[in-house]
Amino acid sequence: MRINDIYLAYVSWGKAGKQRPILIVDYDDQTLTFYAITSKYHHKSKAMQAIRYPLVDWQGGRIG
Repeated sequence: MRINDIYLAYVSWGKAGKQRPILIVDYDDQTLTFYAITSKYHHKSKAMQAIRYPLVDWQGGRIG
């Protein structure tokens, strides 16, 4: 695992869930810090934007 790598994380709610992309920001032996990546960043509340990273040109392959 490296900083700036993108991984898939399983997000669950109740009995359901799905995989979502995350951007690794920092990590050590006990803590992983990441942003959830979303193409709907601007539709999220300020609180949700604070823990997500926007996809700017996802069809062109560019993030951030």
